[in-house]
This record gives sequence, structure tokens and C-alpha cells, in this order.
Amino acid sequence: MSDVPQASSVSPKRCPACYDGSLSASERDHDLEVAGLRFVARLPTEACDRCHEHFTQGDDLEHFEIAVAVELARLGVCTPAAMRFMRKSLGYGAGELAELLCVAVDAVISWERGSAPLPVHAFVIVGQMARESLDGRGRGNIKDVLRVLADPNRLLPANPIRLMLRFRR
Repeated sequence: MSDVPQASSVSPKRCPACYDGSLSASERDHDLEVAGLRFVARLPTEACDRCHEHFTQGDDLEHFEIAVAVELARLGVCTPAAMRFMRKSLGYGAGELAELLCVAVDAVISWERGSAPLPVHAFVIVGQMARESLDGRGRGNIKDVLRVLADPNRLLPANPIRLMLRFRR
């Protein structure tokens, strides 16, 4: 074996639209309209040098949608359309969200259709779930708390609970 680096034999990605061009890193504005508001963000894409099509990774689009959900919550856009968008951006079905919130699935469906008042606390909880998803928090998040509360057989620990605290000095 030689210590001399070998030339890469990786060929450039081919365009899935025209099958002729090569793809290169680029950026492009994406926009989304929810509850009468327009949201715009510049996302990374791959652009074809021949047909000029742009391709965005699904993860980047999901990140954008969750950021929109967080902004809807921050702005207090407590509407049926905003609630439905926030739920869907988090990847939950109506039944899954109903289970987390300890309500009937019909309640979630009614909120999203506007046929029943949308409880502010439900909107705040879903907004916080979006924020935690965007922040990438893993443990101790609101979704875990909701799952514990929904478990009628939950047991509280018998032993003292040790907390690890950090103090600023």
C-alpha cells in the first residue's frame, strides 16, 4: 500500500430530471403559505448545469416546515390551519396527537376543521413540541412528559430522586 492519496473516482451526480446534466451545490429561496402568512427561507439545493432544475433534500424541507411551525406558535397564530400545519410538520397523525394530549381524536379533528374552539393550551403544547424538535432536544422534552401523563399505570419512584444541578458563581 502506498501513502500517496489516490485520485477520487467518484463521478458527479447526474440530474434526475434531464439525466444529462451534473448537479452542484446551490441555494434557493423556498416559500410556504400557512394561515394567510407567507414564510420564506433560503435552503441548500443541488442545481443541474443543463436543465437548471433545483433539488432540495427532504430533511432540509422538514427543517423549514418545523421552523415555520415554531414561528406560527411564536406569533400566536392560534387558528385551525396553523394547528393542522404544526401537527403535520411534526409528523403526527390526528390520533397520535390526540393520544399525547389525552383527548379524543374527534377533538383534534374538530379543532383543525374549525368546528370546535381550539384550546390555547393545546396550541401552546404543540408549539413547544415544534420548538423542541427544532432545537434537537432529546431527553426530558414535553412529548415525554405528555406520554408519562397519559399512562394511567405510571408509578412514581420509591427512592429519592437525585438531581444534578449546576450553579453559576
